[in-house]
Amino acid sequence: MAAGFDLFRKVPEDLQTTSLSSGIFTLFTMLVMLYLIVAEYVGYATSGDNTISSVVLDSHQEDLLRINFNVSVPAIPCRHLSLDLSDHMGQTFSNITRHIRRFSLVQNAGGYVLPLPSICPSCPLPAFRDLVRHKEVFMADQVAMWGNVGHELHHGETVTPLLTTDTFDEHMSKYDLVLVNYYAPWCPYSQALLPVWEATALQLQDHPEYAERVTMARVDCTQDNAVALCRRARIMAFPSMMIYMYGRTFTRYIYNGPRNPESLLLFLDLFYRRLNPDGDLAEEVLPDFNGQLDVAEDAADDANEGCEVSGSLSVQRVPGKLSFTAAAPDTSFDLKHINASHEVHHFSFGQFKTAEQRLRQPTSGLLATHYPMDGRAYAATNLNITIEHYIKIVGVDHIDDSNFLEEGRTRQYEFSVTSNQYNASEDMPAALFTYDVAPLVIELRPHRVPLFRFLTSFFAIVGGVYTVLKVVDAGVFLAINSIQKKAQLGKLS
Repeated sequence: MAAGFDLFRKVPEDLQTTSLSSGIFTLFTMLVMLYLIVAEYVGYATSGDNTISSVVLDSHQEDLLRINFNVSVPAIPCRHLSLDLSDHMGQTFSNITRHIRRFSLVQNAGGYVLPLPSICPSCPLPAFRDLVRHKEVFMADQVAMWGNVGHELHHGETVTPLLTTDTFDEHMSKYDLVLVNYYAPWCPYSQALLPVWEATALQLQDHPEYAERVTMARVDCTQDNAVALCRRARIMAFPSMMIYMYGRTFTRYIYNGPRNPESLLLFLDLFYRRLNPDGDLAEEVLPDFNGQLDVAEDAADDANEGCEVSGSLSVQRVPGKLSFTAAAPDTSFDLKHINASHEVHHFSFGQFKTAEQRLRQPTSGLLATHYPMDGRAYAATNLNITIEHYIKIVGVDHIDDSNFLEEGRTRQYEFSVTSNQYNASEDMPAALFTYDVAPLVIELRPHRVPLFRFLTSFFAIVGGVYTVLKVVDAGVFLAINSIQKKAQLGKLS
């Protein structure tokens, strides 16, 4: 009975016949199949080089944005150069020194000093390359306690997010390390830890190396929407502090160290360095207090001294302004002799990468030049000039979905720059970097053809070409036989 359902019925050999046309069609069929299969395989093998872009709303709006910079100001000495920051949220920071390094610049042998327009109007553009590093300059405020600049917590104020069952996993996926405090409001030890916890989180936000990758959070185990989290973490005592890595909520480590900001920050720092032994993490610089008095010993040479400033700042994702200008306590300046000409060695946003790391990173899918300001000099063309750079920033997420269990996401920032000079009037001339972050982010995904699609196309090519050319061959074969029979009967005339 099963033979009646045979879909692959055979033709007896004595009924089979061959012809020249069928042989030609067979060769043609094989060539067409071979060409289409090779073309399909090449498209499958190279599909990973294609990129699909989409624009979505940025989910990192609540996070801080890191600014990395290395700028030389050849005409202002380090002890008079002030780094200021302001934003549209009303926050203003003046003379920032924390996590900032300054090097005095002096005239190189055979070079010349940056000319002031009032002294030498016909002199050529400044020869920035004739200035070299002399020594590192430490500001007195640089040895202050590590923490967020100019912000003190009020009683009961919190900066760490309170996570629930709905927000826990999403928050974990945004960071490399998250230290979570499981607590109960009625517990006196939890109450004592809360101000310490918030003070630690406030200082962590100001760390330039990993403020965007390491964070702290809280879970109130008495809330109905968080009880399941505490059960999943097997919380039996309050407070319990656990650290989670790379968004893996099922892998955690318990912190049982001292409950003070110094110990918590040291624990996070050592833990993150263990996970990233090759990471670009700057070491804290502890200046020699006895050498503080040597900073001003070359005051007579201020006219021939410049300053190189480098470091990182974590700022809110709102329009803001970074300013390099002259400022010093108990000092007045002649605005005509303040020259804000400067050279940008490096300026970027997001996680900082060394020159070697930037050279190794792939260039496929990039929208524009990564660092359009690097290596460029900006010279004031007149007296009392402010040089302002208008920077528009957009986030670019490079998504690697090759692992179906976990989506890899790398955030970079592209930005465009428009520079302008204008008369500062009664204000102090400055080098201004005005930035604005777009609320949208561009997602770049590699477009890979799945294996099953390649196999589907393969069998479709084989079956489709064979079937179509078989029908054509049958038609040609019947036409030739018909002509031959008519010729035998003499009916062609």
